Amino acid sequence: MTETKIESITITPFNISGSSSLPLSSVINIKFTHAISDNSIYNYLTIRDRNLKPIPTTDISFSNITDSNNGINWTGNIKIYKTEL
Repeated sequence: MTETKIESITITPFNISGSSSLPLSSVINIKFTHAISDNSIYNYLTIRDRNLKPIPTTDISFSNITDSNNGINWTGNIKIYKTEL
């Protein structure tokens, strides 16, 4: 059996200027090497800050995650509620 991995991930850059405030909102696009089911997408994601420290899942939310290409490409919204920038 072939292991499924993330082939690419793109997040529209967050505006983190001095005047920005939390939560940070953006669009996320993920492409997998093989199809996955919608209930397993979160098993593949770890969001990290610029110091590569994982942001706890309690400080992140994903919404409107939809797939295309039979579970290969996923698009949705991401909000980060707390992080060290």
